[in-house]
Amino acid sequence: MTCFRYCISSYLKAFSQRSDITVEQEDIALGFGPNDGGDFTLRSHDGVNFHIHSPILRQSSPFFDGLVSFGSGEPIVTLTEDARTIRLMLGFIYFAKELPTIEDYVTLENSLEIARKYEITAMTSLLRSMFWTENSPVHMRKNPIAAYEVACVFGFEDVEKACYQHCIRTINLNDNRTITDILPLCRHPRYILPLIAKLAKRRAIITETLHAIYAFPMNLVSSQWDATHIIRETLASRLVCEACLKSYTDTVHSTVSWQMFWVDRAYQVLVRRPMDECAHVFEVGFLCKPYDEDEDVTVFCEDCFTHIQLKNHKTWENWAQIVRETLETKLGDCM
Repeated sequence: MTCFRYCISSYLKAFSQRSDITVEQEDIALGFGPNDGGDFTLRSHDGVNFHIHSPILRQSSPFFDGLVSFGSGEPIVTLTEDARTIRLMLGFIYFAKELPTIEDYVTLENSLEIARKYEITAMTSLLRSMFWTENSPVHMRKNPIAAYEVACVFGFEDVEKACYQHCIRTINLNDNRTITDILPLCRHPRYILPLIAKLAKRRAIITETLHAIYAFPMNLVSSQWDATHIIRETLASRLVCEACLKSYTDTVHSTVSWQMFWVDRAYQVLVRRPMDECAHVFEVGFLCKPYDEDEDVTVFCEDCFTHIQLKNHKTWENWAQIVRETLETKLGDCM
C-alpha cells in the first residue's frame, strides 16, 4: 500500500511538472520506475519501460485484462506506441481525477486512437466530453474544422453535427481564402472536402429558393399553392396592396417590394445560422422590425406594409412557413 501511494504521488508530481517532457531512448518513465512497485511492464517502441500494477491495468479495459491474464513468461509487453503516448494513456488509467491536459486536436486524436485500440472505454468517454467542455482547449467551438475531422475519424455523430453547425456560423465561403487557408491544415481532407461541399450546397439551395421569384413558393400565384392549405386565389390579394396587385398579377409578374426586402435580410441570416436558429426569420416581426428601425434601407411599398402588418400578418406567416418548409425539405441534412 505504501509503495502504491508513493507511485501515485511521484507520478502526479512528475506529470504536473513535466507534462510536455520528451522521453529519450531508455529513460525510465517517472512514477513508473522499477522502484515504484509495479508487477507488470509495458515497454514503448522507443524502449521506455513503464512498471504497472497489473490489477489497475486489468480493470482499465478488456484488452489489458486479457493481456495480463493470458500472458506467460516474463511480464513485459512491448506496445507499438511511443513513450509519450503511453504516458498519456496511463494518466487516464491511473488518475481519473487528475486528467492529463489535452492542448490540441492532434493530441486528442492520438489519445482517442490509443483508447480505441486498447478498448479503454472510460478514456474514450472522457476524451469525447472535451469537445463539449467550455474551458477545454479542444472545445469544438475553438476550431470546428479540426474538431469535425476528429469526430469523423471516430464516428462521433453528435459532435459531427454540432461542428457542422459551428461551421455554418464561422466559415465564409464568399472569401476566396477560406479553402486555401483550411485545406493545408487538414489531416484528413477526405472528411473536410465533403464538408466544404455540403456548406456550399446549403448556400446554393438557400440562394436559389429565395431568389426564384417566379417559382413556388416565392410566386404568390403559382398553381402549386393548390396543394397546400393556403387558398391561392386570395393569397396575392392579401399580401399585396391594391395598387401593386395589378402589375404583380400580369402575365409577366413584377417583383413585390416587401418580398425583395425580406429576401435580402432573410438570406443574410439563413446562410450564417443553422435552420433551427432561424424561426424568427419567418415571423412577421422580422419583416417589420428593420423597416421600422433602419433609416438607410430602401423601404418597400407603404400600402403593402400596412396591408400585411395590420390586416394580414397571419396570412404572411402562413406563406413564410411554407417557404421555411420548402427550404428544410430541399436542404435535408444540410440544414
